[in-house]
Amino acid sequence: MNEYAETHNYKLEDAFKEKVIKDHITWLKKQDTAVLMISDISRNYLENEILLETVASLSDLGLPDPFEAWVWDIAPKGEADRDINITHNVGSWKL
Repeated sequence: MNEYAETHNYKLEDAFKEKVIKDHITWLKKQDTAVLMISDISRNYLENEILLETVASLSDLGLPDPFEAWVWDIAPKGEADRDINITHNVGSWKL
């Protein structure tokens, strides 16, 4: 998103990503039907099973704990990096 904006000389406000996510969740909650939201919660970088870094995907949006959560091995060691395994923490919410 930021790379596209920069390439096209378009300045995004600092909280653009958070605003888009928050507005989308607000819209989902207003729907007159059952809504299931599945989203990455965070991304983990591991080397030899040791956690090096966790990067949040969702800001603090006031969501309850997900009713289900799991780890998705998105890029096993050797796929994106020779030594690093990348996993995503994923959750699902009934809105």
